[in-house]
Amino acid sequence: MTSGRLWLLLAWAAGALLLAWLLLIQDWNQLGPLLAGVGAGMLLICAWHLLPLLADTMAWRCLLPAGSRPGLARLALMRWQGESVNAILPVAQVGGDLLRARLVQVAGVPGAQSAAAIVVDLTLSVATLALFILAGVLAATLVHGAGPLATPAVAAGTLALGALSGFFLLQRSGMLARGLRQLAAMMSGPFWAGVADAADAFDAALARLWAQQLALLRSAGWALLGWLLGAGEIWLALHFLGYQPTLLDALLIECLVQAVRNAAFMVPGALGVQEAALMLAGPWLGLPAEAGLALALLRRLRELLLGLPGLAWIWLRPSDLAGPGRV
Repeated sequence: MTSGRLWLLLAWAAGALLLAWLLLIQDWNQLGPLLAGVGAGMLLICAWHLLPLLADTMAWRCLLPAGSRPGLARLALMRWQGESVNAILPVAQVGGDLLRARLVQVAGVPGAQSAAAIVVDLTLSVATLALFILAGVLAATLVHGAGPLATPAVAAGTLALGALSGFFLLQRSGMLARGLRQLAAMMSGPFWAGVADAADAFDAALARLWAQQLALLRSAGWALLGWLLGAGEIWLALHFLGYQPTLLDALLIECLVQAVRNAAFMVPGALGVQEAALMLAGPWLGLPAEAGLALALLRRLRELLLGLPGLAWIWLRPSDLAGPGRV
């Protein structure tokens, strides 16, 4: 087992222990009836999540070459599978995105263009998320005053923008491909010769994508819509828990959830961290701590209800990954 894999498993185990501790110290006489009252509303919460998933699919679709990209339904299936991996398996948050790159390559998109589309998709997704978080925390501070997560959330959004600026410059300067070529030059054999060739194609595909300003704007718009639609899931969950949230409250909570999930990206699925953060944020936004935990548990249940079938699909159809794909 590699050291990176070991650290991921340790982080996942630590998150699971934190979640178990939070559940043990709760008053289930209050928390139990809250969760039980949701009932069939859980189905509507799951159904709503298909809307941000579709928006995210459209954001990715804008970056794929029109002549070889699969249809929207098939791309949505791939997006669902990648999201399932990120939500449930003990992998870093990019594990599902690497899966998407492979799936779409096997489906006929050239490998270099598939990889470039994933890199740009992730860049735009995090950029729009950082702006979403900063705007949401500012609104929460103006409405509710400074809360316990305001400073960490602002720091996370600001650091994300700074890191993205550096990552964008790396892409535009060709340093990512140059690093691959230098690594290949130190090795030998046909595999590494292929890596050098792929690095050139990847660099060219990135340059072409960043030059397509209209496609980039469309992709960023869809990504931002996806973050906004996520607030609908929060609103529905709070409604079924017996609260009367405003749309602004739902948007603010979604901002905080996403800030925490991305700041804790090394903890698979932000397990435990997400639950603790929502318990802290609840009183800031006028909700009792048990409501914050109940909200987090409903979100976790939605991830399982949608994610487990996604993992099962991957397991039952290994041929979707086994094809040679286009170079």
